[in-house]
Formats: sequence, structure tokens, C-alpha cells
Amino acid sequence: MKVELSGICVLLAVALLAVRCAGSDEAARDLALPGELNPDQGCLPDCSGKECGDDGCGGSCGECFTFGGLPEPELCTVSGSCCLQQCLGKVCGDDGCGGQCGHCAQGQDCAQGKCLELAEWTVLIYLAVDNDLEGVAFEDLDEMMTVGPTEEVNLVVQADWAPGVYGRPEHWRIGDFVSTQRLLIKPGEMEVLANLGEQDSSSPEVLADFISWGATEYPARRYALVLADHGLAFGGFGYDYSSDSSHTSIAQLVEGLEEGISLAGPLLAEGFDLIAFDACLMANYLVAYRMAPFGHYLLASEEVVPGSGLDYAALGTLLSGPRVDAKDLAVALAKASSDVWLDVWNDATVSVVDLGQMPALDQALASLTGALIEDLDSAIEPVMTARFLAQQLQPAPYEFLSTQFIDLGDFVSRLSSLAPEYEVQTEAFLKAFSAAVVYNRFGPAVPGATGLTIFFPSSKHYYDAVNPLLGEVAGEVYEAAGPPASWFAFLQEWFAAVEPKHMGPEFSCEGLGQEQCDDGVAFIEEGTRTVTVYRDLDLQTVPYGAHVQLAFGYQWPSGAGPTEDMDIFHRRPASFDPATGRVEGTFDLRRLILRQGDISAEAYWTLQPTPAGRKVAIPLFHYSPDSDLRSVLIWKVLLAPDEDTVLHSAYYHHVGGSAQEVAAPPDGILQAQAYWHGVSWSWFTYYPKPPEFDAAEPLELEFQPLPPGKTGTLWLEATDRLGRAAVAAAKFEP
Repeated sequence: MKVELSGICVLLAVALLAVRCAGSDEAARDLALPGELNPDQGCLPDCSGKECGDDGCGGSCGECFTFGGLPEPELCTVSGSCCLQQCLGKVCGDDGCGGQCGHCAQGQDCAQGKCLELAEWTVLIYLAVDNDLEGVAFEDLDEMMTVGPTEEVNLVVQADWAPGVYGRPEHWRIGDFVSTQRLLIKPGEMEVLANLGEQDSSSPEVLADFISWGATEYPARRYALVLADHGLAFGGFGYDYSSDSSHTSIAQLVEGLEEGISLAGPLLAEGFDLIAFDACLMANYLVAYRMAPFGHYLLASEEVVPGSGLDYAALGTLLSGPRVDAKDLAVALAKASSDVWLDVWNDATVSVVDLGQMPALDQALASLTGALIEDLDSAIEPVMTARFLAQQLQPAPYEFLSTQFIDLGDFVSRLSSLAPEYEVQTEAFLKAFSAAVVYNRFGPAVPGATGLTIFFPSSKHYYDAVNPLLGEVAGEVYEAAGPPASWFAFLQEWFAAVEPKHMGPEFSCEGLGQEQCDDGVAFIEEGTRTVTVYRDLDLQTVPYGAHVQLAFGYQWPSGAGPTEDMDIFHRRPASFDPATGRVEGTFDLRRLILRQGDISAEAYWTLQPTPAGRKVAIPLFHYSPDSDLRSVLIWKVLLAPDEDTVLHSAYYHHVGGSAQEVAAPPDGILQAQAYWHGVSWSWFTYYPKPPEFDAAEPLELEFQPLPPGKTGTLWLEATDRLGRAAVAAAKFEP
């Protein structure tokens, strides 16, 4: 808006003077440009495109309103337009017209129009532990209190406690163990800021409220968000036992972050400097892809996280200097945590990802998958081989329990060697991947861990099937999580191209009678202390190799075939000769007995040799004393390489998608399991009712010779690189 100038006729007068006659001996003089002064012509005002401000000749192009009921005066901008100043209720900050509403005193920062003394860092820690992780959460709080936060560093916690018996009495100082509390961590103590009552920590609204409240009440120049609970990558985060074990899907997590950041306003306009997951399996490509809009760096693990979780004492690095940046904090936290983890478990991993590099990385992935799709028939063999050889993540006794994660960097590195025709795309991807993963550390049991996993099911069956860890169809959960378009398209093209062409492995029938061939018989050689079974695969049915295992169990009298209606008690790796097709496995004729005082029971167990020792996994049912809910614990034991000495053991929780080390349950009952191979695979506690162990007391394991006189079955299972299996079995009597 402006007030129009009167006397526009001045322009006409100036125009009449534009031409001036000179003597024949005088040269014509150029006209003056608008806003320029010519000694003979005077000044031409210039108000083109302007409604206010200087006309270039000492006059004005118009005036902006400063009255008429406007809440703020209009200002004339440098471009000559009138702008309504936005400074109502503000003492500092942008006025909306290219200027400032005011300036803060030295030592203060402007935030949301106010002059505030901002801390250097505020760390928001979301302890969603209304579940079996409550006990270890108290240990996390102890670590935080060693940091000794100052005025420059705020450690703010929202903890959703469980109503059960997971808490420890010595933490009486925070009172109620059932409600959700907000805590301010101080040197050696905690201040309870609020008791919120029961909250569903899996709700995006609850997360958003904590984010906006924490950022507003404890403003800072930099923010970190720590999300602590169970995790399963694209399967989601957080399980709330008081809300029917509901969990936060990736879509809901994104919703909570979006809403919380929006409510916090300018304080979180740039997002979080660091997002850290104190949870299993969250160093996943899809997770990083979805977190990229909300933060600068991501800290997470590709694998299961030990029960101790992050080493929160490492937050003390924030006090080491006046300007600790997000990368320094993330790396310090990752290094300190992995120092602890690798002392107790050899498959721990941790990585730090620069989320600002995710767009370039995703573009490189799209270029690679696009090239593969264009010539998929030629790419099948190298892709299948690279997928099979790539580092597998997430321990599981059986393929169907697997999360189907492989390490992304390891996969592309192997593909680069196997398929040089895609060198341009693979090298571009690996360069972008190296720029994105700025820190990576892994244990000796997972040498191919490079920092990020990706969902690549071994076959479409595992994409379409209900995954027991997720409790839902894996592919549906993945699609709902919002995967990158290029990888999702590749998976669909891959399944369509590969599944019809490869019908699965078959054992060779050469030299066998029809009955032996049809019944899937394996051959057996008995030694003094061992039994070896073998059978040759038809190499034409496994052009890309096979994964082979040996299983032992007892068949029910009703079993119709050599491997139907089997109670399976053991599984271990077998060997495969790609030159001859020979599959061979040796069993040492021992069973595993769990013992607690006078109580004992035979139990299912798997064996996996590693450079650090022999890894034994023992599934157990856990029954809580105050609930009918049954959960599955995996007791992982590391034995010495050449003897049965226990080097380390820990429980891992595998119920409802959780996959994280936990302390032994404080109460309740444990039962040993076997595994039934009948019409379908399923765990069961064998009949009659198995012995019950006190979960609060330690268990001992003991290896015993198999009982004589009872016919057992050894069977070889050969699985191709698409997850399809062939079986051959042999019976024997110890």
C-alpha cells in the first residue's frame, strides 16, 4: 500500500526539457537516465516497480501505512515494497520483512521470538520400558547420573515404567514404578519433574508430546534424541506391555517425529543433530531412509544389542569442550558402547550414519537396481550368489525365524566382484555408502558388517509368509513402513524373474532304487562316538550352491515319512562339496540336559562354530507369575572351541518382534522346548508336562550320551539360495 504522489505533472515538465537545441558547433548531449542528474536536464525520478522508498532524486515513491488499526506498522523494504512487520509479541528474530524485531544481549540466543540463555546440548531420552527392559533401564539411569550435566548440557528423560516386578528396590528415590515419569538428570541424582500417569509409549502422540515439551522447556543450540526399547528395523520400535504389547510401527515413529518437531517450532527447525537407537537391529537402510528428514546423524546397531544397551556415561563427552558437534558425540557414544558389548559378545555391531548423505546413497542404489532390472536374466546368478555369501544378521535357530536381513555394503561389494559389468553402478554405490557410514565397528563373528542392513528375503515365500518375530506377514509390514521405491521395485522384479526358473534342490537318485529315492533316504556310517550321514545333491538343481544342516530327533509312531512328525532336539551345520554334490554331517551322539538342583530336562539346541568358540542357542518358554502370557527366550551360550567350558551366556527375548539381550527374568517359570516337524513347524513343550525351572535361579547345561535302545533319526537339510529345502534322513540306534 502507498499514498500516491501528487504533482505527477512534474514528469511532463521534465520530459519537455528532454531536447535542447545547440549551436551548429555544439554536439548533441545524451539524455539523463531516470534517477541520474544531468547538469543541463535535472534529475529524472525512478519509481518503476516501487510503491515506497527513495525515487533516486531526493523524493519518495510513496509512504507505507503506519495507522488504520494495523497491529504493526508497515515497513518499506529495500526493494521498494510495503511489508507488514511481524513483531507482535517478539523481542528478537526475523520481522518478516528482511529485518529484525530486536537483538539479544551478549550470551543470549533468540528462540521463538524470545531472548534465551540456550544450553549447548539437550539430550532427550525416551525410555519406553513398560516391558521386560525396565530393570536394565535403571542401570541406564545410573550411568546418566555419572555424567554430571551442567547449565550447558541438559539430560531429560521420559520413562514409562512397567507395572510388574522388573524394577529394583534400591531405586526408591524416584518413587512410583508404574506411571510414566519425566526426569531431569543431575550429577548423582534425578529430579522427578512430572508423573504423567499411565501412558502408551508406543503411541506417536506420546512421543511427539515429549519431543515438543523437552525442546521447549530445555532449549538448546543442539538436540539429540535417544529411543530406547526393543527394536526390529522395519518391523518397528517399542513394546508397551500395559497396552496389550502394542508397538510403534515405522510409519507411526515418523508421525511422532514429524508432529513433535512441528510443535517445537523454530527450536527444532533443523531437526535433531543426532537420533540414537538403544534398540536392536535399527541400523537398517529403510530406517535410515525414513529418519533422514528428521536428523543429521543416526546411531544404531545392525545386530542384537546386549542388555546393557548404550553406555550413557559416554554422554560425558559433551562436557569435554565448548563445541562438541553431533558427529563427535555419536562416535564417542558408539565407541564406548561397543567397548562394553564386544567384551561380552562377539557378534555385536554399531554404526553411525550421516543422514545428510542418504539422498545421494538412495540415488546410487536406484541406479544400481535399475541396471540390474534392465538385464535381470543375466544378473540372476551373481545377485543370488552375492546375496547368499553376504553377511547375515539377526541370530535365529531356523531360517523361518530369520529377519531376512543381509548387510548391504557386503552384498554390493561381493556383487562388484562377481559382476564386473555393473562396475560403474557398484563403485558409485560403494563410494556413496562410504560417505554415509562415518563410523562402523563389529565383532569377529560378523566380519561382513559394514554399517547398514537391508531386507532381502531368500525367497518370495519369506516375503509373503507370517514372520514369527513380527507376528505379521513380512512383506506387508515392509510395505507399510515406506521402503525406498527403487529397492521395493527390485524385490518385485527379482521374485517374478527368479521363482519360476528355479524349482528348488533335489537329492540325486543315481544308483538308488525308486523306494529309496522317493523316501529321501540318507546313508549312514557309525563310528565309536559319532555317526555320519551323507547323500548327494543333484547339482543341476542347485546351480548356485546350497546351505546344509544336520538335525537330530525322534519320530512319532504315527510318522508317515522319514521326517514327518519329528521331535527335533538338535541342529548343527553340515558340509557341502560343490564339485560332487556330497552333503555330509557328523553327530557326536550327545544330548543337552538343562539342570537346576534336582530338576532336569532334555532341551533343543543348535550349534554354530565360530573363531571365538562354539555358539549354542537354547530356546525356552518363559511364563510370568502374574500373567498367562508366554514368551520365548533364547539362551545363548558361548563354549570354548575344544571343550564344554562356558565362556559367556545371556538371554535374548524373541517375543512379539523383540530381539534384545535381557537379564534373567526376576520371577516366573522356564520350560525346555523341542521342535516339531509335522504338517507345519512349531515349537512345543514335550508331553508329558516338562519340568519347570525357577527363572530367578541360574540354569546349568550338561551334555550326556544319547540313551541306548531308542531309535533316533538324523536328517540332512539342503536349502538353496531362495530358501527352498530338500531332506534326506537315516535312522539309527545308539
